[in-house]
Amino acid sequence: MEIDADLMRKYQREQQNSELSNASINRAISSLRKMFSLAQRDGRIRNLPFFPMLPESRPRQGTLPHDKYAVLVAALPDYIRPVVAIAFASGMRRGEILGTGPRAIGGLRWLNILWMDRIIRIEDSKNGDPREIPFTAEIETMLQAQFAKRQEGCDRVCFRLDRKGDARPIGNFRKVWSRVCVKLGLGKMEPVVDKAGNPVFEPQRYKHSRPRPKLRYSGLLLHDLRRTFVSDAEHSGAPRHEVMQMTGHRTESTYQRYAISDRENRRAALDQIAAYRAQKFGDTSGTVSTKTGQDDSVVN
Repeated sequence: MEIDADLMRKYQREQQNSELSNASINRAISSLRKMFSLAQRDGRIRNLPFFPMLPESRPRQGTLPHDKYAVLVAALPDYIRPVVAIAFASGMRRGEILGTGPRAIGGLRWLNILWMDRIIRIEDSKNGDPREIPFTAEIETMLQAQFAKRQEGCDRVCFRLDRKGDARPIGNFRKVWSRVCVKLGLGKMEPVVDKAGNPVFEPQRYKHSRPRPKLRYSGLLLHDLRRTFVSDAEHSGAPRHEVMQMTGHRTESTYQRYAISDRENRRAALDQIAAYRAQKFGDTSGTVSTKTGQDDSVVN
């Protein structure tokens, strides 16, 4: 009974002062709401309090332009290329491919590759459901190359070699990724500022070293390849329920957050509408015949 909307708003203010994002705070409030709902279902409480939610920023709109995909793969180190190829061709998550990071699943292993069926089978995905993803001829060629380089004791599909030439799990390659993306124009380094708008500087490494402004990378992320896959699937007209089975999205609302539109597809949709109208109603090009028999184009 002590938990009410006022207490939740107080919690929100405290978390905001700790520089936690509104989205992260909302996820905590959503978890609390779920707990109350379960308690009400079991008859432990009768009434639910109001759960205030904070405004969130728009979902990321980042996708990888197709003409930049091959350029990006060529510019990245050899051990990162299979990761990018799999993410681009299947929409798999980073944790599902590498098994590292805050949402690590276990990583892609050779036992997940069903060669005869040409399928990648993920036994334990983020939402807990197994799923199967067919792979293309391009991915099959890449997998065969990785299989030829495998080492005893390492069953990972994607790996790196240490200085001794031994296979090791791939960790955080954020610095390499940001450097390549900035070079290709897919990202940029922006100065970090505090709430007052003043620049933030890196900690001094030495007593007399010059202060350096702190920079933050902004641009293409590996997760944007998942958005690219979903967006291309939507634009191609592929059956949504089949694509959701491959990507592991349970709800269409979450899936649609990844389906990014662009000008070219809107133009194609407009051309499709115009073609339909022309076929059904005749010429609708905007040419109007006047009484004198001359044609004047209508310009808006």
